[in-house]
Amino acid sequence: MNIARNVLRAGLALSLVLCLVSCRTIQYLQVQADFERAVQAETARDESPFVDWYQGVAATLTDGYIDALDQKLRPNAWTLRGISEWRSGSYSNAYNSAAKGAREIDRQKTTTPKLESSRDGVVLTMLPGLVQDSQLRDRLRALGTNDLPATSYQTNFLPQFEAVLTQLREAKQKIAAPTPAAVRPYWNFQVWRVLQNWSFTLGRLPTGEASTIQAYVSVDTIISNQFSTMTDGTSMTNLTNAIQAAKQAIPADHPYRRLIELEEKQ
Repeated sequence: MNIARNVLRAGLALSLVLCLVSCRTIQYLQVQADFERAVQAETARDESPFVDWYQGVAATLTDGYIDALDQKLRPNAWTLRGISEWRSGSYSNAYNSAAKGAREIDRQKTTTPKLESSRDGVVLTMLPGLVQDSQLRDRLRALGTNDLPATSYQTNFLPQFEAVLTQLREAKQKIAAPTPAAVRPYWNFQVWRVLQNWSFTLGRLPTGEASTIQAYVSVDTIISNQFSTMTDGTSMTNLTNAIQAAKQAIPADHPYRRLIELEEKQ
């Protein structure tokens, strides 16, 4: 009788756990939908408050919430939280989420080796670089219309852009057969954004000075040595053709390609 009662209790407990997991999974689907809504609004340049939606996603995906998810969902949850924090300007939190997501993938990859090449594996590797690129954009914007001194560029921009490039290269190395096809246009779009930001930054250096000329030469050398063949197998020798290669690697009818073309017209 006691055995039957214990079995019944265990069964009820298991049912309760499964119900909680199922409810949490259903709720997580709504979080994913909210995230998609924010992405679509941002990509479409909608006037809707997509930053608020990103903040809502990040606020929902607490550490405790993510830990309670089925482990298969956790890498994606860290990705959504990290991107939401990045796009809403919570840079330090985004760095932390990217690190926690990477650790979750490391923990699971012994039993799920394809996880490193998943969408989440690639994006989480990119994310610290994308956050740093946004910080560089903000730093440049803070200068207003003033020239960027060569010494400031050498100290506060050049090493950081190289670090961003390293993150992008590491992410590209994880793209493999299991990687969803949609990841490649996303990677190329972010490469285009980063390289454009670098180009804009160079454009703020004092015109005609020897240090400015050397800065352009240095960037082209970096592109040739570190970034060549990373975009669509195209060998690149300078920043300008690297930017074009990143654009051309995205299909002409893809939303990211259209977004690039809109930004080029501004």
